[in-house]
Amino acid sequence: MLHYMRISSVSMMTLTCLVISPFALAEEIQLIGIGELSGSAADLSGQTDVLENGVPHNRVGGISAMEYTGQGNSFIALPDRGPDDGAVAYHCRFHTVEIEVDPATSTVTPKLTKTTFLTNEMGHRFPGAAIAYSATDSFGSRLDPEGVRLSANGNMFLSDEYGPHLFEFSLDGKQVREFEIPQRYLIKTPGVTKADENGANSWGRSCNRGMEGLALSPNGKFLYGIMQSPLLQDSARDELGKPYGLNCRILKVDVATGDNSEYLYKLDDQNNKLNEIMAINDHEFLVIERDGLPGEGAQFKKIMKIDLTEASEIQHLNKLPATKLPQKIRPVKKEVYIDMLAPCFGLAGANMPEKLESLTFGQTLSDGSRTLFVVSDNDFAADATTKFYVFKIGCAPRLSK
Repeated sequence: MLHYMRISSVSMMTLTCLVISPFALAEEIQLIGIGELSGSAADLSGQTDVLENGVPHNRVGGISAMEYTGQGNSFIALPDRGPDDGAVAYHCRFHTVEIEVDPATSTVTPKLTKTTFLTNEMGHRFPGAAIAYSATDSFGSRLDPEGVRLSANGNMFLSDEYGPHLFEFSLDGKQVREFEIPQRYLIKTPGVTKADENGANSWGRSCNRGMEGLALSPNGKFLYGIMQSPLLQDSARDELGKPYGLNCRILKVDVATGDNSEYLYKLDDQNNKLNEIMAINDHEFLVIERDGLPGEGAQFKKIMKIDLTEASEIQHLNKLPATKLPQKIRPVKKEVYIDMLAPCFGLAGANMPEKLESLTFGQTLSDGSRTLFVVSDNDFAADATTKFYVFKIGCAPRLSK
């Protein structure tokens, strides 16, 4: 019997914000409640060993992506590369979670039901360790899962931050396909730490700032991978050599052919990061843009709504300015959809997590409204819970299924 689930509620009265968009009608967004999984909970992998840092190998945590299965209350929860930022030999996996939502009592109840390891085509488990690369292959066998979406054929698409790479896996956890990524995203000289990789490369993704989010178009034809930060060649460097910039790329990939195109997302602040992208329809998406500050220090935790309709394609540009927009290039249009720090939700304060990393539409409520889940990443910390914020969307966007 599992004893690690905790239930939180925002009160018996649902908290409501009215979102007024310049591009659409006003929309009511209600916070139903918050569910939590304990940071010290054990998963269902059956592992009993302890990692190099003393953390149990079966600890639940590090949830970097969520996806609704479309069946009842069932969700896929995807952890990243493990505790300590890739310093341990963690075996990559995903979980199946049942999440019951009761608007009448403002309760959200998550329950872990299954854990599945991610394996390559030979059946070998993917390690999350940063050191698992070869001198001639910056990816090697290492995997840092950050985005997941389910396909119409019952498989799942997964984005990796190390490469970055895009994969297709079966639901038994086995790799069945890899998509080709443009060379401009890839580094030439791998390393274990941010200082090593960023210092040795001037091209490709910034270390630990790879393909952080993944969306699938409603018709299932296109994947959209969003980079957490600008590529190294699209960045400037501060006095310590740390890359910074505003212009992040969104990579669109044709699922059938592998053909790709790109768009530009401009951050509100160079200290912000992008953590997720999810399709509303064939041209509108929700994106998490946030700062790296927890608790009372948090200043920017927003779900942005973006539109690609008038955005320029930028795949012909191997290099972008760090902060200014290139001439004649139109970024994606964006607006605030949910401000997680808005007073009307009552979420700001000591309990606000640093990392809001997952977005998925969930089950339909009895009145026909949709649910939207925003999920935190606790970095496998035993004293920090994984939080499931559940919203009721007044004008329900169409599911990306």
